[in-house]
Amino acid sequence: MSFEISENGGASWTEIEKFSGIRGSSVGSRSLSSTDWSSGQTVLRFRVSRAYGGKTEFFYVDNLEVEFTIDVPDVPPPPPPAGGDCDVVADTELHRSGTQLHWQLTNNGSAAVAIERLYLYATGNSIPFRFVRAFLDGREIYAHDTSPVPVDTRSFSGTIADRTLAAGQSAAVTFEFDSTPWSTTLSYNVEAEFSEDCSVDINGDPDDPLDDGYEVVNPHYPSIVGADRLHDEGITGAGVTVAFLDTGNNITSRPFAAPMHYNANGEWRYVAQHSAFQGWTKDTDSYGFMPPHHNDTGFYFGPVNTDTNGHGSHISAIAMSAKKSPDGKYNGIAPNANLVSVGAFDRNGASSYLRVIRSIDWVVQHKDEYDIRVLNLSFGAAPVSHYWDDPLNQAVMAAWQAGIVVVASAGNDGPDPMTIGVPGNLPYIITVGAMSDAYTPEPADDDYLTSFSSAGPTYEGFVKPEMVAPGGHLLSEMPYSAVIENSHPEYRDQFPYFEMSGTSQATAIVTGIVALMLESDPSLTPDDVKCRLMASARPALQDDGTLAYSVFQQGAGMVHAYDAVHATDTGCANQGLDIDLDRVGSQHFRGRANRWPDGSYYLDGLEGDGFFWSDGFFWSDGFFWSDGLTETMSSNRWVEGE
Repeated sequence: MSFEISENGGASWTEIEKFSGIRGSSVGSRSLSSTDWSSGQTVLRFRVSRAYGGKTEFFYVDNLEVEFTIDVPDVPPPPPPAGGDCDVVADTELHRSGTQLHWQLTNNGSAAVAIERLYLYATGNSIPFRFVRAFLDGREIYAHDTSPVPVDTRSFSGTIADRTLAAGQSAAVTFEFDSTPWSTTLSYNVEAEFSEDCSVDINGDPDDPLDDGYEVVNPHYPSIVGADRLHDEGITGAGVTVAFLDTGNNITSRPFAAPMHYNANGEWRYVAQHSAFQGWTKDTDSYGFMPPHHNDTGFYFGPVNTDTNGHGSHISAIAMSAKKSPDGKYNGIAPNANLVSVGAFDRNGASSYLRVIRSIDWVVQHKDEYDIRVLNLSFGAAPVSHYWDDPLNQAVMAAWQAGIVVVASAGNDGPDPMTIGVPGNLPYIITVGAMSDAYTPEPADDDYLTSFSSAGPTYEGFVKPEMVAPGGHLLSEMPYSAVIENSHPEYRDQFPYFEMSGTSQATAIVTGIVALMLESDPSLTPDDVKCRLMASARPALQDDGTLAYSVFQQGAGMVHAYDAVHATDTGCANQGLDIDLDRVGSQHFRGRANRWPDGSYYLDGLEGDGFFWSDGFFWSDGFFWSDGLTETMSSNRWVEGE
């Protein structure tokens, strides 16, 4: 790894130091002089001069500081130009139309002025955008195929008359991009400098920072679960931080970035991101993390793309996208919730137990720092031990015990019983199965349980899942070139939407609902949240009032956000369980599921209306289990839309 410096903007480089031959881990610091290469075009870089030896090798640079001095001569200010001060005023907003940005300028002076320089600086995109042409009042004044960030030009096309504003004239400067999403970079800083020694500028977002120029559709699932009624009441998840432990987040690609960077009010809500592969964390206290931007040489500072798979991006947008369709409906369940992204799964959606456990531990350790209230776990592995012996489940129990509401997917291995995966088999947490609206959001009488949704009971006899949520053919945002999209291009709807099915998606819906509940009542404990979700769920019934699906398939029923937020139930979840005793190993528990001789399952302990059950009782050693432990796990397997 070479540390190099250039005094001519990268035309040539000088190696300052080379890092090589390191064995094991090494941490150090350097103090180097750049005086001999100081110029107006000095650039520093780290360059890999030889390939790494394996996937576990990495080089991490932190706290890079550059010290410099500037000699400012004592020069008196220049006299004002003839004709008085600058009389050009600019609109305080940029306006987007397709691939164009429009900025209105007005010359209130008594003499004509000409544009000497246009400066366009883009933030919120890790790729320099393409810049094609610039116009003043419809007259082309600049043309170029590509430009770096920023666009800073003093050479124009046409004549000086083409870039002149007459006295009293009002005209628009128009920047025209190519047709790629780069033209919808999150935010722009624009400056126009005139011949009469004056300039005007604007620092801000075009119109609406959430408007990326693409059509917004209504995905319907917020309405199906009643979340839209809560939005109308002003309950949007504001102030609640949700952590997604998944493949990461493609958070730098427009148009995905804006509705995840910013909440529905246009406020920054991306609290932190953490990579379990490289161990780094970026948060709102990190230099350049908020807002994302390029510096003057085009280097990007801010959140980075940690999701090449697409799964994590898709589910996080289901839970909290701030986009709003033309009919006034939000795309996400909790559009004002705060986001923490933990990348623990690779581009193929695979991970290891150790990496996932470390990631859960990181969430617990930073719970107070980032005020994390909810943890979404849309992945699973086959159970090969008691729930209490599984080290991943032990980490999840620690999160629940720390006050974090954990929502996990049941898995996509249904419809057979006893197919709930880890960590969904943990009795304390909220495990979610999937239903489908049969491609008809209304009416609900054709809804059904998806065939892929994993079913209980667990091996310890607990009812799982606790509830079901929409998980068939859910539209959500996914950037181009994600592994999932490349594998299933037929499910790309109109960009940026992609259709996916699974209990992962259903889990994201419940996660969003939990954020709404905690905004409405921040005092709720994880057990309170689970209780109210189950008490307000709506079981699928036959015409005669009997269950259409067993409790091992649908749990307490279909989740309902509005009723859950307004519920007052307490003490109805995790009865008979003691997580403190369970974690220290002094007592473990089993559920009340039993098996008839014909292989079917039934539940002891149904109470009241038959849809609630007591949770558990002391474990007796009546089952034999393998002592093995699975080493890998993955995001839930791909399933076709239902």
